[in-house]
Amino acid sequence: MLGAMNNPPPILTTAALATALLLAGCDQPTAASPDSVQVRLPDSGLYRGAMRDGMFHGKGRIAWRNGAIYEGDFDHGLMHGQGVSTHPNGDRYQGQFKDGLAHGQGQLRYANGDLYVGEFVDDRFEGQGKLAYADGSSYQGGFKGGLFHGAGVYAYANGDRYEGEFRNNQFNGQGMLSLRYGDRYIGEFRNGYEHGTGVYIYADGSRYEGEFADGLAHGHGRMVYDDGTVQEGYWDHGEYRELTRTCAVPPAQAI
Repeated sequence: MLGAMNNPPPILTTAALATALLLAGCDQPTAASPDSVQVRLPDSGLYRGAMRDGMFHGKGRIAWRNGAIYEGDFDHGLMHGQGVSTHPNGDRYQGQFKDGLAHGQGQLRYANGDLYVGEFVDDRFEGQGKLAYADGSSYQGGFKGGLFHGAGVYAYANGDRYEGEFRNNQFNGQGMLSLRYGDRYIGEFRNGYEHGTGVYIYADGSRYEGEFADGLAHGHGRMVYDDGTVQEGYWDHGEYRELTRTCAVPPAQAI
């Protein structure tokens, strides 16, 4: 049901920065202003900003030869604090950094129009956030290791909507799936499909209550049709196999 999400790209090529932090192979700093120096990096990139004890420290801007740019706070040679990084492909992150990585609150706007706003841990979506796709679909809820995890809501561009538990980027656990044409399922999910015990309610009022497997009625269940007919028995991958009881529910008597 749910396709894989777009995993966040690395915020910056931190290995290149780490080399530059100790000024290994760099040109000697030259004063750009009383509060700023300019340093040529080994990859022909350029740093301009504050320094302390031979390391980038304070406000600064670093531009790599490949087009990547970081502008913001540095602490003892690492991106740390508030900053903005732009990737060569046009992706742009703005928010908090810790020890050279995106960490804390921030937003990552992809060049294709996707947008994530929320919490980061070590360059990955982690905690609470919202990911809005350019096609109109969106997810809001918990993240773990860059994947949907925990309680959340996924809204499809076509109007379908899932609300419930996620694990490893898929529907897993208890949830409710509402389809654009009026059908609704409430119950257990596994790996993106109805699986376990649940209730499927059709747009016409009919309903199936019972067991599911891989998105289909499977096991013992009870079907109540819109005309009041009740069918109870065993389903095999969506097909009714064993008749236990079929009856018509009498209409309610007027008082």
